[in-house]
Amino acid sequence: MLGDMEPRYRWQRALRQHGDRLVGEAADSLTGSTVILKCDRFAYIQREMQTLLALPPGVGPVLRDASWTPERRLVLVLERLSGRTLSDAASTLTSRELPWIIGRLCQCLEALHRAGFVYADLRPENIFLLDAPQHVVPRDVRLLDFGATLTRVSDPREDATVGGTPELWAPEVARGWSVDGRADQYALGQMLRRLAPHLARDRAWGGLIERLTQPRAGDRFSDMAAARRALREAFGEAVPRAETPQLGAG
Repeated sequence: MLGDMEPRYRWQRALRQHGDRLVGEAADSLTGSTVILKCDRFAYIQREMQTLLALPPGVGPVLRDASWTPERRLVLVLERLSGRTLSDAASTLTSRELPWIIGRLCQCLEALHRAGFVYADLRPENIFLLDAPQHVVPRDVRLLDFGATLTRVSDPREDATVGGTPELWAPEVARGWSVDGRADQYALGQMLRRLAPHLARDRAWGGLIERLTQPRAGDRFSDMAAARRALREAFGEAVPRAETPQLGAG
């Protein structure tokens, strides 16, 4: 049980368990807050810790602590976020919300790429929409689960933590070629097609999705910032403006 790792964290309930992965809630007796405890195969949990430490604020959950269980399994102590995943919220999203959410997602990926990583596991279950006051738009966005990230530029065949969702992999990932941030563009476009098939037929969305999912990386946008600018050109103020890059870990 992860709650046995040290007295400070009192285990409350399991949220998700699959194979070596266990995620649950615990009470932090020092601060009185509820935190998330997460354990997985060492290669994945180590990569997640390394990635979170390199990211600026506002991209993923805050890494508050790390500890070992008596069985010598590394456990991450993460900020507990309040909200829903994009997968759970998809059916309730309005046409007004979606451009902002995808724009914020692009900003998160921009920051990840600047830190030297490719996300490589972009899917609705890993995109978290923070709760906001009723009728307030926009909601903020965070990425979850950084255990499958690749070092940019990297060769997936040489990376012990290659994972993710094969159905959303860019061709260069599936073929074991070197990858960069444009692989996440492909996954974003394919995710949008699956999440809302009608978007591909929409005049504003259709061209963006087509560009994102080009088989050749060189035919996609030059980077995620260019993709977000194209999104803003299509939807105007419904998409967040560019932000000054933040340096340092969050």
